[in-house]
Amino acid sequence: KILSDKIIHKRHWIIKKNSLHIVDTVKGKYKNAILRFYFHPDIKRLSSKILNLPNGRKVHLECSKNMKIKKSFWYPEFGKRTENLCLEIRLLKSNNEVIFSWS
Repeated sequence: KILSDKIIHKRHWIIKKNSLHIVDTVKGKYKNAILRFYFHPDIKRLSSKILNLPNGRKVHLECSKNMKIKKSFWYPEFGKRTENLCLEIRLLKSNNEVIFSWS
C-alpha cells in the first residue's frame, strides 16, 4: 500500500500448522509508524502476550518490546459500538514480525 509522501507499507503473511507470522515493512521517511491489529470482540486478553479465543483456546503473541494491547471499539453497524482489543506496535525499524501461535 502506498501512503502519503511516498511511504510504502507491505504486509507478508506466512501461515503454518500452529502459527501465523505477519511481517510488515515500511519504506520511506516517517516520524512515527504504528502497526495495528484489531481483534473480534469475543477475543479476550489473559495477559500481555496471551489471548483467549471464544472456544477456550489460547493464542500466544511474540513481537518486539514496543507492543501493547489496548481497548478499542468495533462498529458493526451505524450507531452501534462494541468494545474490542487492538494490538499496537510502534515501529522502531523498517520491518517488524508478529507471531501468533497456538497448540
